[in-house]
Amino acid sequence: MTNEIAMAQDQNPTATNGQLIENKTIEQLLIKISEMRRNNLTAKQQQNLKKLIRRVTESFGQLTWQYFEINGPQIQELSDQEFEALFLLVYERAKKASVYTKILDYIVWLILHNIPNTIFLTNSIRKIRSQMGNSFNLVKIAKIIRGHYKTK
Repeated sequence: MTNEIAMAQDQNPTATNGQLIENKTIEQLLIKISEMRRNNLTAKQQQNLKKLIRRVTESFGQLTWQYFEINGPQIQELSDQEFEALFLLVYERAKKASVYTKILDYIVWLILHNIPNTIFLTNSIRKIRSQMGNSFNLVKIAKIIRGHYKTK
């Protein structure tokens, strides 16, 4: 917050009806804004929270159908305790599946990230081999590549 005050002091104060807003007023405003941020969510944070809650609601509905084949109207028939138990069951099951999915996603990412380089390398060597015919020597190609890295 002191940085905000210092920045506000460095800048020219705003002119209102020919009078300058005092630094003390700016400082009080910055303190008030800081307290508001601490005590309340900003409008952007509230909007993000609403989006996240909407995603959780949609995911919960879809996973409840996937895991237990019950839908919205059936979920509404549950008591509060039953709903909380269902929510915890779905959440725990999703958490376990999420770990496996994240690991699988990471493995797929690694594979896809390296595929273009592996294909490019092997295809390029194959093309060099076909152009050079019997005079192709992979060691000579490696030495040419090694020389490229030494000049850098």
